[in-house]
Amino acid sequence: MTEIQRDLFGNAVKPESDHLAIELDLIDGQSFEPRLKRFRYLDKLREPDTCQYECSDIGMVTAEMSLLFKEAGLAFVNGAFIATILLCQSFIEHWLADYISQKRKLTKKSENKLNKMLEVCREEGLLHIYLVRKIDDIRLKRNPFTHQKPYDHPHSVYQRSFKRKIDVEDLLEQDAKNAIEIMYTILEA
Repeated sequence: MTEIQRDLFGNAVKPESDHLAIELDLIDGQSFEPRLKRFRYLDKLREPDTCQYECSDIGMVTAEMSLLFKEAGLAFVNGAFIATILLCQSFIEHWLADYISQKRKLTKKSENKLNKMLEVCREEGLLHIYLVRKIDDIRLKRNPFTHQKPYDHPHSVYQRSFKRKIDVEDLLEQDAKNAIEIMYTILEA
């Protein structure tokens, strides 16, 4: 039981406020509308009567895939766009490896790399070419975040931002939306 602190006149004194809780509450208030907008966007992508962040109902998925799917949605809603791109690409890579292994045997370890898997899908017609291109686009946008690239690399976020004359944050949000859309789309493939 905590003892109530009192001032010189015997009045109860409120304990000091937690400044971090106050700051977080302020951030939550300021970011609520954009988060709600992204949450509604995500809701439009999912199948009716399914949980927003779960993919365990879609068939054979590993625990890692389920967690990647969930975290990608949470990252997107909370405006962590780079994390969204990375998580979606990782989920897609897991899904694609499973999908290809159901259709044919991966013959070499190098075929487990995303660009090789996309090559197999392209050559053997395992996925619609539109999906192959969109997945490769995510891969190219992800690469500068996971592999050191020179400043003038054509897929670096600043080069793409400059070329398109768009703010970096807006570009990343568009990239994250595209990645989320493809992640949901492949579940229907």
